Amino acid sequence: MLKVKKLLPFVFLLCIGFILGLISSEKIKDLSVKKIPFDPTRLEKRESGYTFINPLLECEYLANQGELSLKNIKDKIERIVENYPKESVSIYYRDLLNGPWYGVNEDGQFAPQSLLKLPVAISYFKYAEKDPSILSKKINIEKISGSNLKPNDDLIVGQEYEIITLIERAIVISDNVAFKLLVSNIPEEQIKKTHKDLEIAYPSSETPENFISVKAYSSLFRVLYNSSYLSRDYSEKLLDMLSRAEFKNGLVAGVPKDIPVAHKFGLRNDTGAIKQLHDCGIIYYPKQPYILCVMTSGEDLDELGNTIKNISDGIYKAVSEN
Repeated sequence: MLKVKKLLPFVFLLCIGFILGLISSEKIKDLSVKKIPFDPTRLEKRESGYTFINPLLECEYLANQGELSLKNIKDKIERIVENYPKESVSIYYRDLLNGPWYGVNEDGQFAPQSLLKLPVAISYFKYAEKDPSILSKKINIEKISGSNLKPNDDLIVGQEYEIITLIERAIVISDNVAFKLLVSNIPEEQIKKTHKDLEIAYPSSETPENFISVKAYSSLFRVLYNSSYLSRDYSEKLLDMLSRAEFKNGLVAGVPKDIPVAHKFGLRNDTGAIKQLHDCGIIYYPKQPYILCVMTSGEDLDELGNTIKNISDGIYKAVSEN
């Protein structure tokens, strides 16, 4: 049975996805494009033998190169966002090799919605470092409530699913039902500790709706890439899941199809309210991977998706020109 008390903070913040699941689900499908299967041959294997992480921090910082790269990024971003109200878009870019970063309204606050699924996934892998059996624990599906998926994509009532499968569903297809089951089957203190360790606000009934920033959320991808919080194997596994996320309208739409993107999106689609669409992740540009996090708000989800796409496209071109 679900532990209602533990779920209240997340239900409060994700009520749009849970209560208005059908509306959100249909819009998500409208915003998506055909899933592109991941091809591991598209990435070079790093010295560590991993595909998505680079735990070695012995990269020489090239000051002039970093300054040149950052100037090009700034110019691209400023040209793109000059026609948007400052409070409607936030951007955070970070070069994962040389270290320079640039932001626009990077401390602006937004509603995280499904972005919260990533710290919960991190919490499970952190817990698994001391008790690996947690990932193979099986959960029986008693009912489906608050789904944001089409019926054919839902979990099946009466079947059992391993925790690792629920994590994958929460990350890859942003399954709200899987997410609620995950929240209710791990000690709440483990989730709180992860939020505290990674300096991400932990939601409660008193937390304002808008409480996450691009700068804060981007730190999750940095610690995964550097495997500085989780083990190398678990960091790699989670980034692999993120690289298979089915949402293709935002960051992914702005880069060539052969460039892997490990990312998580968040959607607020409340009827009668300002919409929000966010997409944050790592773009694995060859030999120069970078973090890009974009959060947007406005009245039209399609326009918000195009905004994220245009920003992703502009930054990718700036990086490729260096």
